Amino acid sequence: MKRNISGEIWQIFENIVKKTARGVLHIFRIEPSETALDNFMQLVKFGLVGFLNTSITYITYAVLVWLGVYYIIASVIGFILSVLNAVYWNNKHVFKADGSSKRSILVQGNQHSPP
Repeated sequence: MKRNISGEIWQIFENIVKKTARGVLHIFRIEPSETALDNFMQLVKFGLVGFLNTSITYITYAVLVWLGVYYIIASVIGFILSVLNAVYWNNKHVFKADGSSKRSILVQGNQHSPP
């Protein structure tokens, strides 16, 4: 059986953040609904992916410029890598689709094309 390690990591992260949020809110005698916690978790994951994208862009740019690649080319490569990273993580773990809908750039792109 194939293990989904990235899914397991996200699940552990989600459990830690939800328990921490519940604990902090409990101090103030606030009991959040499961929907509120899910929405908060989505925001936290989106922010984490954004931070990771910024890091990928900067590190790629810095390494490529250090290696002598022209700075505009290095910037474009860093941007492309961060966009690919964002698409993967946001589609797979942040904005999960239910089983009834397809999620891909091509499908989303076709939905917005003029008739």
